[in-house]
Amino acid sequence: MHCGRDFTAPAAGGTSRHGDAFDARSETRYKPLPVPQNAAIIAVLILERPMCLECIAAKSSLTTADVEGYLQQIGLGLELLVHDGRCRTCGEPREVFSLSRLP
Repeated sequence: MHCGRDFTAPAAGGTSRHGDAFDARSETRYKPLPVPQNAAIIAVLILERPMCLECIAAKSSLTTADVEGYLQQIGLGLELLVHDGRCRTCGEPREVFSLSRLP
């Protein structure tokens, strides 16, 4: 009985119909690791825009403690820049966090 789904493997290095990366040589499907939604929001907020902890919390509707935890997670996978500077949101001189865009 045919269920109407196409389970044939795409060409090597392609993607399946469902968006999973597929390597036909090893017949292994790779699923991207899920990124917590709040971590993704914070990453977008600080991409090339240094922002202090308080402003990140206010813009993301999270507590500063939650933001600190997500910043630690982000720092595990991306180059999180932390330095004393001027927050681009409130203008105050504080410790600011940012991510630089890869070339």
